[in-house]
Amino acid sequence: MYLGDYRAIEFLASRPEWDEHTLVANGISMGGQQSLVMAALSPKVSAVVVNVPAGSDANAALHGRAAGYPNWDAMNPRVMQTARYFDVVNFASRIKVPSMLAMEFIDEVVPAIGVWTTFNRIAGPKEAVPMIDSPHNHQATPEQLMPYTTRSEAWLTALLHGAAVPPARN
Repeated sequence: MYLGDYRAIEFLASRPEWDEHTLVANGISMGGQQSLVMAALSPKVSAVVVNVPAGSDANAALHGRAAGYPNWDAMNPRVMQTARYFDVVNFASRIKVPSMLAMEFIDEVVPAIGVWTTFNRIAGPKEAVPMIDSPHNHQATPEQLMPYTTRSEAWLTALLHGAAVPPARN
C-alpha cells in the first residue's frame, strides 16, 4: 500500500499541471494513515490534513491499551514484531511539513491515544483538532465532525492559495 501511494505521488509530481510546490496529503482513517506515511517518505508532500488517521500504536494491546485499525493479531509475536514496520508512530518523526491531525475521543476504530502519540512525534509545525464527543468518522454526525470540517477547510483553502494557515480560534 505504501509503495503504491509513493508511486502515485511520483506520478502526480511528474504531471505538467503540478506547480512543483503544493502537494497536500489528505485523508480519513486509512487514508489518513497513508497520508502521514507519505509525508514522512516523500519530499514532494508539502502539508498533511487528516482526520482520525489509522495505523498508530500497532502494539497497543501488548501494553494494555486499546488497539485500533488495522487490529494486528496481538496473540502472534511475529505479527506484533512485523506490525512495528507499518506503525505510523515510527514514521512521524520524519514529518517536517505543516500537519493537521483530527482525532475523535470516543472512537473505537482509531483510538485517540494512538493519534496523539503520532501527533506528539511529528517534527514539523502541527495542529491537533480534538473532537471530544465524536465516534469514528463514518458514525459521527456533521455537528460532531464540525471541528475537523472547519479547520480542514481553512487549511486547504490557505494551502491552495499559497497562504499561511490561519491560526485556530478557540
